[in-house]
Amino acid sequence: MQHANNNAVVSLVEPESPAADAGLLRGDTVQAIDGQTLRDIIDFQLMTAEESFEVEYLRDGAAHKAIVEPDEFGRVGVSFRSSVFDRVKTCRNHCVFCFVDQLPAGCRESLLVKDDDFRLSFLYGNFVTLTNVTDKEIERVIEDRLSPLYVSLHTLDPALRLRMLRPAGDDRTFERLAALQAAGIETHIQIVACPGVNDNEELAATVQGLLEGFPASASIGIVPVGLTGHRHDLAELRSFEPREAEVLLDQVGEWQAQSRTNGGDGRVYAADEFYLMTGRALPSSAEYDDFPQLENGIGLTRQFLDEFFEELEKADASLHTGVVEVLTASLGAVVLRSAAGRLEAAGGPRMRIIEAANTWLGGDVSVAPLLAGTDLLAAVRDIGAAGPVLFPAHSLNGDGLFLDDLSPKDLERETGIDFIPVPPTGRGLLEAVLSENGSDG
Repeated sequence: MQHANNNAVVSLVEPESPAADAGLLRGDTVQAIDGQTLRDIIDFQLMTAEESFEVEYLRDGAAHKAIVEPDEFGRVGVSFRSSVFDRVKTCRNHCVFCFVDQLPAGCRESLLVKDDDFRLSFLYGNFVTLTNVTDKEIERVIEDRLSPLYVSLHTLDPALRLRMLRPAGDDRTFERLAALQAAGIETHIQIVACPGVNDNEELAATVQGLLEGFPASASIGIVPVGLTGHRHDLAELRSFEPREAEVLLDQVGEWQAQSRTNGGDGRVYAADEFYLMTGRALPSSAEYDDFPQLENGIGLTRQFLDEFFEELEKADASLHTGVVEVLTASLGAVVLRSAAGRLEAAGGPRMRIIEAANTWLGGDVSVAPLLAGTDLLAAVRDIGAAGPVLFPAHSLNGDGLFLDDLSPKDLERETGIDFIPVPPTGRGLLEAVLSENGSDG
């Protein structure tokens, strides 16, 4: 057997599953399936799509083998600590807008990883640049039908790409896109828009080029550049002003109309931030089609509010009174005010919205997932919160820590009030608000 240098460590074996019946245990390291080493969970899924297979694994340094027979649904019943068993491929570009380069000193190491791995793109919708992918990896994408992929493009202009992405080697992105398109691999495109750099006419040329030349691009998402207060010795960039965001939204509206006229969906979508910073009404759910770039912050606000309003219609909000304190970032506060107004009109409790400024990252960072514990502390102290305070759960990582490694318990010790994480959904917020008795303030 050829041993792989991998991290295919079993994190969970479901009780009474085929894996459990074969004797696999949590902590085992899978080495091979039918003699073939594994690079990632994709290999595992493809290699185990058989009536039976032989798994080779290590336990406490000793090699073992077992025959596994998936159930009638193809289920094996095993999970792994990581989806990538060799190593995550990282980005070698030096993009002028790279968010990782703008993080403050002392960040935990996991925040500093610049992943650019096509496998994570396929599995989780992470955006990759295609500048660091090899011919062999493109061949694998096509052979294994790893579709869709999510691609960070930014511009079609070769000279501007060199200035914006500053790739370490030759930029063969257009060649890669053409190969994926010819093979029927669907792609979703991201454009990080930087005012004065790749917006206006440059953006129009990029979007039109994609609409006309790359029909396999199932969606094109345009998001604003995010700038922290830690851009030391980095390229000069600035945030969008509301008037510039208005122009961009007008452009997106024209491209969507063009695409729908040609019998397709909207295809081009703008990030929620553009609507929130201008005060322009959000598109309806139907205008987002199937929400193809929801994880990219495109349509999340519409989905959140629709769910909140739908759940509110089913609930008897008038049974609940008082004031409930809800903390979020500045953009989230804009959204919550709409929800709070509808809740009060239904006779429900009043939401006291606590708007936390992001001082830990600084700059124009204004979204809830990037709030640090110190930001929450400052906000509740400034407003004199009585507690308990509801806050968005996606401000925490898998270990229950904020970006600055503080925990909700740390905040509770500092303030003497409870901090309650709430799922970042309309239903989650409404249930949390109505479950709190609130105060009489």
